[in-house]
Formats: sequence, C-alpha cells, structure tokens
Amino acid sequence: MPLALEPITAVPLRTDPNGVIRIGKSRVTLETLLHSWQQGSSPEEIVEAFPVLKLDDVYAVIAYVLRHEEDMKTYLQESKLEQGQALENIKVWFPNTDFRARAKLLREKFGMHTPVLHHDADFLIGTWSEEEFQEFERATESFGRVEHAA
Repeated sequence: MPLALEPITAVPLRTDPNGVIRIGKSRVTLETLLHSWQQGSSPEEIVEAFPVLKLDDVYAVIAYVLRHEEDMKTYLQESKLEQGQALENIKVWFPNTDFRARAKLLREKFGMHTPVLHHDADFLIGTWSEEEFQEFERATESFGRVEHAA
C-alpha cells in the first residue's frame, strides 16, 4: 500500500506585535528554541524544558531553519543587535528597584531561595501559558512605569 504523503503547509512560527518570532501559540521565542538546539538539546528535551511546545512543531521549526540557514543567520544577527539596544533602553527607562521587585515576586511565586537572574526570568516567562504571563503582568502593574520619548 502506498504511503499518502501530506505536504507541510505551515511552519508554526508567528511574529508578535513587537516583531519577535515565536513558536506556535506559545511565548517561546525562535531564539530560545535555537539556543537550546544549538547547545545540543534534542527536540524531545526542548519540549520537556518548554512544555507549552508541541514536539511536531519543534521538528517543523528545526526543519525550516535548516532549509533557510542564511535567512536565519541574518534574523538572529539583527535580533541580537535589537536586543542589545533594548537592554540599553531598559537600563535608562527603568530603575533597578523595579527589577528587584519583580525578581522578588518571581522568587515568592516559585519558592526560590536564590536570586532570580535574567536567564531564570526569561526561562520562567518563556514556559508560562498566556494566562500565567497575564497574571504576572497584572501582579506587577503597580510597580510603576516610566514614560519615555520614542
């Protein structure tokens, strides 16, 4: 019996309003997935680390990346430059007290006894569902926002 081959019609990538490419319906970024994969994690290990992802989506994204290596290199280079600029802006716009308050909230929410580092916060937020992320945003709204000129 011949195997019925179905073409893959859509790669589970989407661009959010900020121009960040995310995997499927999750908040996990393309950069996060690629970093894990380039560090030697298998697709199964990536899904284990980010349970909001689906295994077939991870494989589809990796296949897409392998087929579009030059485009991916360009995207990642541009993304790295933008992240550097964003980090500089954050340092100017938000005082450290806001970060410390958010880190304290993360430690309390997850029962952590050590300081929350940027990577820890990125990992936790990347693994949250949209509802959990919105809950975190609501909980930290009172920390104040600094208005800035665009």
